[in-house]
Amino acid sequence: MEQPVDFEALKAYGFDVQEYFKNQGWLKYFEMLNGPIYTILVKDFWPRCDVIEQADADREYKNKVAEDPKNNKGKSRKDLGLRDFTETEIRSGVTGFEVILTQNNIAQVLKIPNQGLFKTFTPSSGKKSPYVSRIAKHCYIDEDSEPSNKVREMKETQRLLSRIMFGSFFPREGGTDQLSWDHKHFIYFLTAGKKMNLAAYIFNHLCKSIRSAQNPAKLTPQIAYPILLSEIFYQCAVTDKIERSQSWDLLEEQRASFINGKNPPTLFSNEPPEVILEYIRLMKAEGIKITRADIANVSPEDKQKKRKRIIKIKQEKVTEAKTSGNTSASGAEVLKPSLL
Repeated sequence: MEQPVDFEALKAYGFDVQEYFKNQGWLKYFEMLNGPIYTILVKDFWPRCDVIEQADADREYKNKVAEDPKNNKGKSRKDLGLRDFTETEIRSGVTGFEVILTQNNIAQVLKIPNQGLFKTFTPSSGKKSPYVSRIAKHCYIDEDSEPSNKVREMKETQRLLSRIMFGSFFPREGGTDQLSWDHKHFIYFLTAGKKMNLAAYIFNHLCKSIRSAQNPAKLTPQIAYPILLSEIFYQCAVTDKIERSQSWDLLEEQRASFINGKNPPTLFSNEPPEVILEYIRLMKAEGIKITRADIANVSPEDKQKKRKRIIKIKQEKVTEAKTSGNTSASGAEVLKPSLL
């Protein structure tokens, strides 16, 4: 499920990233994520979903004409009792009500413009993107190499943006360290302030999730965007009709956990073992599997700071040995490191 973000809590922990999303005009989206999940309605809606593209709509029209070729030939979709088809649709139903989703009506629900950048890549086409060098420079610790698919090799702010991306925009099963070219571009566009079409990204991800869920080999398909779907049910007055029928059990609610300073956005490889174990426990509670690959490497700057501190302690140790000759009961020199 999507996760709301407590930007004030993140700011208190030194991560002030709200401006990135404000510049995109997406704060209304984050407000929506504070809403409930109508678990029963979402579970009723999800298995019924079908993605209808232009080819499917054309086939639907031809089949309708074929029912009575003599009378139906040359008639419009509307004349044949079919809705006009203008863009890809997700068709489904919930508790007896028909629901049709499009990129356009998702933009309307979120109160955002249905315009802006929307880029999708294959593994091979992503490497040829004109943004590759800029992605490396703005988002990765190693600014001169080809961007890797590891979140842990990104700069600190971009690691947090990736955590929010996977938690709030493209929730998925498993770990959160593997980046596709779509993800890398999304983080770069956020970083550079390039306006994106959020409705297009969400609708595209929703369609992919539906197709994946329809794979018979997938035993436990993940439901995508349950909070957004619940908001759509509310906006379409489905919940009002259920309330009027007094079927209260259908409006069972669930709330998502927040991304904040208490569920660390990034874990570093130089953390104490007990911190790493607590991080894994927290992520497991959120349904996120953490592996070794999800633990971020320490940046070169952090390594340098640590190296300097060790050198200073050693120098103080030598100085004390020469000036005071302090030793422990066993004869070993006493180490008294000072704060840097």
